[in-house]
Amino acid sequence: MSIIFTFFMFASGCGFLLSFIEHVSALFGIPSPIGQFSKYLNFGLFVVWLPAVLAANSLAKDFKQREFWKAVLRACPKWMKNMSYFFFGYAILNFILFGIDSSVSGASPNPGRLFSGHLMAFYSVAMGILYSVLHVKEHDKTSRCPNGHPTSPAANFCEQCGAKIVEKLR
Repeated sequence: MSIIFTFFMFASGCGFLLSFIEHVSALFGIPSPIGQFSKYLNFGLFVVWLPAVLAANSLAKDFKQREFWKAVLRACPKWMKNMSYFFFGYAILNFILFGIDSSVSGASPNPGRLFSGHLMAFYSVAMGILYSVLHVKEHDKTSRCPNGHPTSPAANFCEQCGAKIVEKLR
């Protein structure tokens, strides 16, 4: 199963990179180097999201709903979590600016800019989820309190001694 998740994680990374290229070219008003193939990025997102959703459900099954993203991305490096959060925020900002730009100018801006902004967000999250499912066993093994007791991955306090868990070991 890890080979399949690894394949889809790399496919998500490629989709993210191609979406980024598409977005930058749309922002600068230059023709996309991807050309006609950019429409396949939408299809590719559905391909990588099926395993990402399955992985997310398995990662979050023992957690409360409000801890979903913490549980799903718990084995990701900090930069990968931040990248996912950044591109989701950027997709929202890009959507707002796209709407303002189209209402002020009266002309419709390049729709590739709007779609590629959202694609970057979803591809980066899919990549993070799939990375996390591949590395969660190593991450969860190292969750211990300062006194050395094993703790659950989402615990803020040790279940045995009550000590505050400052940061998970990596």
